[in-house]
Amino acid sequence: MLQLRGHRWLKAGLTEMSPIQQALIYSFCENHDKAIQVLDGATLNRPEINIIILLAKTQMKAKRTKEAVRLFKKALDVCSHSERGPHALEATVDCLYNLGLCYMDEGNFQMAFESFTKAVKINPNFAEGFHQRGLCKVKLHKDSSILDFNRAITLNPKHYEAYLNRVAFYGLKGRYSKAILNCNEAINIYPQSVRAYIYRGVLKYHNRTYKLAITDLTTAINMDKNSYVAFYNRALCYTKIGELQMAQEKFQKAWNHFTIAIEVDPKSYLAYEGRAVVCLQMGNNFAAIQDINFAIKINTTAEFLTNRGVIHEFMGQQQNAMRDYQAAISLNPTYALAYFNAGNIYFHHRQFSQVIDALVYNLRAEVRGKMGAIEEAMADYNQALDLQEYAK
Repeated sequence: MLQLRGHRWLKAGLTEMSPIQQALIYSFCENHDKAIQVLDGATLNRPEINIIILLAKTQMKAKRTKEAVRLFKKALDVCSHSERGPHALEATVDCLYNLGLCYMDEGNFQMAFESFTKAVKINPNFAEGFHQRGLCKVKLHKDSSILDFNRAITLNPKHYEAYLNRVAFYGLKGRYSKAILNCNEAINIYPQSVRAYIYRGVLKYHNRTYKLAITDLTTAINMDKNSYVAFYNRALCYTKIGELQMAQEKFQKAWNHFTIAIEVDPKSYLAYEGRAVVCLQMGNNFAAIQDINFAIKINTTAEFLTNRGVIHEFMGQQQNAMRDYQAAISLNPTYALAYFNAGNIYFHHRQFSQVIDALVYNLRAEVRGKMGAIEEAMADYNQALDLQEYAK
């Protein structure tokens, strides 16, 4: 009875609220359709800028991006015809920022970049605007993204996501120590960030400090038991330690963690491929071939086909290995390792002229490709493929 009275009071209370207040409550309760209905009615009666913006943001929450874009543009149009006071400028920046987010969601990064640029031009102290523009630049392959991340941090030293994006930037450049320093800053600001610990663990892996990497990745796993990325990278670390120490128990530990990663995400072709490599190192060729087959079934790449060729060689199946290398080369004629491994088999069978000719054509194709002579390069790749087929 008490619950019923409370429900009636809530309904009565809503009717006494403004449309904006009603919409905010409905939106908070994840009832976006009802919030949109209330705001639609309000905009028909009096199309005020704050109501249009709130309606657009509600459409964003409801994943109706195209309608949100239309409404933000409408709001910008209203702003452009109003007095250029502080409120109008603030509303304009808000619209441009959210319009940029909509474009990002649609994958239209150039339009998003232009929206964020307009927003930070109006408000040069808008840290999140610079951060989002930096993300756009990453998608557009602009090295100047780091300048926007730097600006975001200068304006807001507690912006841990900007630090993490600097981590990604420096990591991709191979500047692992500088990337780790930015990870440290992100973790100091937000110690609950699973992503920060994963990033730092991966960077330490690349720095070959595998035990320190395992510590960070274990912290990430303790925070998120379903983090496939953390399990996968920790397994890689155990694999590397096993290689260095030649310790069977380390390989077993790596196998265990790759298995956990597969259980968390059964579509993880990288985990299958990683476990295949560990199985091969442990001498279990049959298990290795099963895992690499699973990886290829999920995602067929030249690298995976070449790895399966290696496993076939370990099993003494030279013909199957050659078929895999040729399949890899057909899939990616520039994949050098497949040529090299196929060459080893040719040498084994004393087919010297074929391997030399094939490798020469492949090398010349790579040079021509880099010089922009695409047609000539493809002709050389095809000649290399023909020679390999002849030597089969």
